[in-house]
Amino acid sequence: MTIRSLAAVLLGVACLVLAARDASASIVSSGGSIAIQTAPSGTLTNDTLESSTLVRGWFEKTVTLTSNLSVSHQGSGTVSSNASANGGTISSGTRLDSYLFHFDKVGSSNATVSLTNSGGSLSVTFSTAIQGVFFSQSGLNGSDATFGPGGLTYSGANRGVEFGSENDNFTISSDLRTITFNSLTVNGSKMDQVRVLVLGAVSTPEPGTWALFGLGALGLAFHVRSRRRAARKPPACMA
Repeated sequence: MTIRSLAAVLLGVACLVLAARDASASIVSSGGSIAIQTAPSGTLTNDTLESSTLVRGWFEKTVTLTSNLSVSHQGSGTVSSNASANGGTISSGTRLDSYLFHFDKVGSSNATVSLTNSGGSLSVTFSTAIQGVFFSQSGLNGSDATFGPGGLTYSGANRGVEFGSENDNFTISSDLRTITFNSLTVNGSKMDQVRVLVLGAVSTPEPGTWALFGLGALGLAFHVRSRRRAARKPPACMA
């Protein structure tokens, strides 16, 4: 291998190290009443993704904000009414990973179905801190264009959580890594939906990538040293 080709290989590996792999914040754990899945496709309306016993959740998208973003709630504590929500702002330049949680009972009758947290059954813990939450229909609709995953269109009606008589409420832990849906209730054609924005994970190269880069650097250094030695070696005497 020539020094030029070796250098090209090393440069390629260096690009991999610098760019690293695309990383996203992960769900560390979730309760038994929460089903984590890939994002559905098509149009999500009421009665299209139903379960009377499970809250479904999926990763939506990684976004780096190009401007400040206002959210329905920010910080730890329990949100059980619009008045108890602490609206906040996420700064421009923040890298966010978005997750959507969805509860829609089976059937469109006016029967009421409720899920309540029991022993962490409706808790989700992330690897990074929760930066903000959208829980109202207007907040969800307004953030769909930014965080909605490709191939999925959300219905703009009958979504979000309802406080008061339905007693929907959720709690964010003091370390901002866990959200617990204490109670979710749906009736008729309504859907409970909450969008959770967590701090985007920092991309880090795999250990094997670092090892390959190191081997390439050593090989290049050895090759350069050998060429310099050969250049300094005196010519052989001619008879």
